[in-house]
Amino acid sequence: MSLLESVSDDVGIVKISLSSFLPYGEYGMAAIKSICEEANSFGMFIIFDSLLSDIGLPGRALAEMFGKGAITLSGKHEKMFAYDAITSHPYFADEGLESIASMNKQDNVMAFFALHTDGRSADVQNMPVGDALVYENIAEKISRLGTASVDKNKNSAMGVMLSGLYEEELNYMRSVMPQQYFFLSEYKGEKVKVMEDKKCIIGMPIELQYVFRHDIFKDVEFSEAFKKSVQTLKSTL
Repeated sequence: MSLLESVSDDVGIVKISLSSFLPYGEYGMAAIKSICEEANSFGMFIIFDSLLSDIGLPGRALAEMFGKGAITLSGKHEKMFAYDAITSHPYFADEGLESIASMNKQDNVMAFFALHTDGRSADVQNMPVGDALVYENIAEKISRLGTASVDKNKNSAMGVMLSGLYEEELNYMRSVMPQQYFFLSEYKGEKVKVMEDKKCIIGMPIELQYVFRHDIFKDVEFSEAFKKSVQTLKSTL
């Protein structure tokens, strides 16, 4: 039993990190394609975690590639992988965000922006600019641009990935971005108010990748151990 099959009844979304597969060249790309196909067979929502962004013509070219697909020799667009959403970083501000916003509107592909991370990577995000912090200013831009892709249920196709924020900061982000999906990249056992709304996705802690090291799973097949750990996590939400 594959990992995806083992958790297909408990997990609705899979996020595939491009950087984990790039070192393996064409074999890594083939693996991504295979994972996407299997995830699709289980009806999972697929986030292609590329974290790519740019400005000007390169930014528009990236958005076109992710939205419509790469241009083949026949001149037609074809996606390399069957995904429903991509990730990007929002720190090229308006110019970078606008390219992705146009992709959302035309191509029915969502985008999740890595708005706030934890650790030292948050240093610049937390710098003050005027009366707000950098990431708070960017959040307002995402909220404004995301209104162009709001569906009938008032959900925007521009979401954000958040980690390293306290509950009051997450609640403030929700007040700034009421139409955005929040991807809380790691769940460490704390329950916060924004987890209760229908626009919140909870990521698995990276420790789940190492369940085979736990004594209680020493004699259990990895896929089965992974399934049990996911179910335990799910029961706490």
